[in-house]
Amino acid sequence: MRCVQSFAFLTLTALSVSPLRAVDPPMATVVRGAPQMSFEQCKANVQAALATEGVGDLRDFGNGWLGWTSTYGVSAGCIQGDKQTVVVITTSGRDPIQPRDRLLALIFSEGRCGDLTGTWNWFNGLVVTIATDGRFRSTAGVSGKWSPIDASRRMYRLQWDNGFVDSVSLSRDGAALSGSNESGARVSATRNCAGGTEPPVGSGGSNPGGGKPAPSGVACSTLDGEWSWFTGAKVTFRDDGTFLSSVNGRWSRAADGQFTIRWDNGYVDVLRLSPDGRRLSGKNAQGTVISGDRTTACEGAGNSNATTSAGGACSDPRTMARIDEWLTRASPPENREPGWSVRYEPWGRIIGRTPTNTIATSGPPDTSLTRCEYLLARAASLRSINLGTLRDYLSR
Repeated sequence: MRCVQSFAFLTLTALSVSPLRAVDPPMATVVRGAPQMSFEQCKANVQAALATEGVGDLRDFGNGWLGWTSTYGVSAGCIQGDKQTVVVITTSGRDPIQPRDRLLALIFSEGRCGDLTGTWNWFNGLVVTIATDGRFRSTAGVSGKWSPIDASRRMYRLQWDNGFVDSVSLSRDGAALSGSNESGARVSATRNCAGGTEPPVGSGGSNPGGGKPAPSGVACSTLDGEWSWFTGAKVTFRDDGTFLSSVNGRWSRAADGQFTIRWDNGYVDVLRLSPDGRRLSGKNAQGTVISGDRTTACEGAGNSNATTSAGGACSDPRTMARIDEWLTRASPPENREPGWSVRYEPWGRIIGRTPTNTIATSGPPDTSLTRCEYLLARAASLRSINLGTLRDYLSR
């Protein structure tokens, strides 16, 4: 009975406060159950959808809002039923069906980016899935709860189970998040509003900017090619000064030989290339230690056909045993910095806690080499506080 009374009140209210006209305009109403959506989340989605549609002069009637645009009026709200939440939308105007259906799609995020829910490519290389039940989960296995700060302004709070708190704003097109965490560090994410996540670099997806990724065998003195970033993300530097990753950007080389990496989310890294051309290291503008390892084969700068020599060494089973011993015991140089607690995973990539996030990896890197060959090719650039480089350790 409660649902029937609430629905009647919502519809009648919309009729009673609509602007007086000589002839009542056409009206369209839709009622849809939302069993996976809480009442509070339903209200937040409705408010965000009205803001996206540009509905103004909003009047809050408790479980929804009345408002108008230049072409239609709308009453949209939520009913807290006994077993599920129910969404009710009534629009009036010359063509009430199209705005009604747009609002419904925005509220339920059906193939569009009307609210926060969906799959996001996080700035640190993780993929985060935000659900309608107020929970989210990342590919690093860290979960959390999210809630609206101000749905009308599309502002949200993400409370991670590991203690971090992000306050973010959703862009008008729903394709980007930006904001900061409790420490003031910038946070951002992107998604493909056509549905699903952005295609990985090199997977046949879009190639913005028109530059071309570097082929294998590039010079070790340049950044061109593919890199495994310290966050676990894949970064492809191109010969036109741009790069592709979960967040894109531009790169340049300074007169002193250092490289400046400018990410589209506002971060700026200043990095130096190792003598062998296989490792980038430095800091960003906030003082966070940054590093990356080249995964594309390069020529020159001390590169001596590492893959061929690695293949011979890997035929000895003791080589892999020694490598795994180093990976288990080695403490990465980043641990010298306050707030860092990281280690090497089996492919030599850094995982663990940083002052602002958790670094995780998913699956092996994009390489045709065996794990032994891959690690030996990078042995000189895999460094530690306590054991030296992997190359030094294997030569003892």
